Amino acid sequence: MKADPQGVLTGTHFMDGDHACCEGALAAGCRFAAGYPITPSTEVVERFAARVPKVGGAFIQMEDELAASIALQGGVWAGAKSFTVTSGPGFSLMMEHIGYAAMTETPCVFVDVQRGGRPPACPRSPRKPT
Repeated sequence: MKADPQGVLTGTHFMDGDHACCEGALAAGCRFAAGYPITPSTEVVERFAARVPKVGGAFIQMEDELAASIALQGGVWAGAKSFTVTSGPGFSLMMEHIGYAAMTETPCVFVDVQRGGRPPACPRSPRKPT
């Protein structure tokens, strides 16, 4: 597979993982993304929404993660290379459509951006205060 020259960012750039994810998707020929803003994944689609009109694509912000995951599948069924991006709790909500994509053999890209720090249910100290 060769990179799509329209989507390749040229020159020297310093970027974080979210921006690199977006640029990789554009270089691979992705022209449609659907998403719902949930930190820390919002930066991926913010950059995609800014860059994709220049290469003839579209980004649509959905009302929730369920809508984003089914819109992703609709984009693929329409013939576009597509992806959606979310974070932990949003990924859990997408499970039904991930299963549906597997059953219908729909090639989908779900990007799950990891949150930093400790999980909310994790104790702050390994011992109980006295």
